[in-house]
Amino acid sequence: MCIQRCGLVASGSFATTDHTRPKNLIQVIIDNGANGSTGFQRSFTAGHLHLDQVARASGIAQVSTVTKAEEVAPAIAASLKSEHGPSVIVVRTEIGMPDGIAVIPLDPIEIRDRFMTSIGR
Repeated sequence: MCIQRCGLVASGSFATTDHTRPKNLIQVIIDNGANGSTGFQRSFTAGHLHLDQVARASGIAQVSTVTKAEEVAPAIAASLKSEHGPSVIVVRTEIGMPDGIAVIPLDPIEIRDRFMTSIGR
């Protein structure tokens, strides 16, 4: 199972998923319609871009969207039981961060440099 925090990261992977068709892959995309780690700018999914429709248009047959916490476990269970994978589950959430978690205090250049340093080891 693959859990992706940002829905926009997932959109490019749909074509690869359809091409390789791994039956045991479940992509769980948590989409709050914003880029939370950098200050909650609205993402494309806050407007007219619907990742479930993009997944279907990419050829993925088993796609679901859930909007309530109690719907997540049944959606995952149904995907695990299905033999028609791969599957995509889009979990639509509200914009916000849990208490005690702040916006990343680094600018994009600092994040890039830290990443580049870490993979250079």
